[in-house]
Order: sequence, then structure tokens, then C-alpha cells
Amino acid sequence: MKLTFSILVIYKIIFFAILLFVFFRFLFFLVLILLKNKKKLKIAKRNLPILEFFIWVIFSIWVFKVFLIYNQYFALIIFIIMLTISIISVKIVLKDYIAGVIIKLDSSIVLGDTITSSNFTGVISNFNYRTLELELQNKSLIKIPYTKILNNKLIKEKRSNTISGYSFNLTTSKEKSVETLIKSIKKTIVLLPWVSIKQQVEINPISETGNTYLFEISVYSYNKDMYFKIEKHLKDKFEV
Repeated sequence: MKLTFSILVIYKIIFFAILLFVFFRFLFFLVLILLKNKKKLKIAKRNLPILEFFIWVIFSIWVFKVFLIYNQYFALIIFIIMLTISIISVKIVLKDYIAGVIIKLDSSIVLGDTITSSNFTGVISNFNYRTLELELQNKSLIKIPYTKILNNKLIKEKRSNTISGYSFNLTTSKEKSVETLIKSIKKTIVLLPWVSIKQQVEINPISETGNTYLFEISVYSYNKDMYFKIEKHLKDKFEV
């Protein structure tokens, strides 16, 4: 194995690593400024870290090849580090992912259920890939790894049979007609798991400006804690 190489190689790798790090920090900052649409911003926040991860993997492979040419001992060290990080990352991700599959296949808990454990009490607002999202009594949201759910004894509160209503206003653009928007909003509401389909959804246009419509929307749910989730989902999708 070769033992010597130019110090310029190390400087070159450090330079490109710093450049790559600064580029992604600037990209994240730029996205927060330029993307005004909440839905697009949410998608960008979810996908950019994945993109950055794969770019760093490609960069690590390039560093490995460079060291393989100039110093095979360093290449071996880089390979061991990359392999160790990969094994740990895969173990962490797969552990929570598999636990999530088990929980999702178990129909005993569904969206809108209130569950209690030794460490938390909240309403299930979303099933993510690796975490269960709960809305606490103070309206804050927390994400709990599925492995912690499996390792804790859960108490599920009985659902109330009382259906209550909730109304809020929604401002949309005038790119589509009122009738088309009402159909689209109603379709979105009906597909939400938190909404009761026993009661008719009410969508009434209140006023309009040169560019927007204002609707009053009334929805019904067995769980009052889900109204914030319903309103937020509709505003993220339709509001301007």
C-alpha cells in the first residue's frame, strides 16, 4: 500500500466539503425565502435533506476513490467509517420502520384515537414512516418513534358517539370557478379520516375580491381535537 501523497489532496477534499456544506445551507435559506406556498415549502423541507444525504454519499465515494489512488490506508479508514455509519443508520431506520408496519397493520389504533402511555397523552394526528405524530392537550405536536410505542403499554380512550360541528373561514384564489372549488374542497374533506361522513359538509361562499373567494366551511367530527388538523390541512392545500 502507498504511504505518501501530497498535502494538497487533503486541502482539496476539505475545500470541497466546506463548499458543499455552505451550498446546502444557502439552498435551505433560499427555499425558505422564495417558496411562499405552504404545501410546496413542506415538500421541499421533506425532500431537501434526502437530496443532501445522497449528495454526501456520492461525495464520500469520491473521497474514497481519491484516497484509493494516493493512499490505500486512508481509503481503508474511509471505507470502514462509511460502512459503520451505513450499518448504524440502516439499523435505526429499519427498526422504527418495521415497528411502524406492525402498528399500522394493527387496527386497534387509528387516526383520531386518544392514547395514553407512561410518558405522554395525545390524539393520533398522523402515521409517518418512522414516527407516530400526536397532538397533545396543549395543541403542540410531537413525533414518537414507533419502537417506543411498541415498548410501552398503551391505553386507548373510548371514542365518544357525539358528533359536533366546527366552522372556519377559508380564502382561495379565483383561478377556478366557485362551483369547481366547492367540489374540490368537499372531495378533500370527505377523504380525510378525521371527518364524520354522517353529517353533510357545508361550504358557503361569503364574499369575494378581485383575486380571491372567501368561504365558510362547517365540518363534523367525533373528536373535537381533530378540528385544528382538518382546518390546517385545508388551508395548506387551498388558502392563498
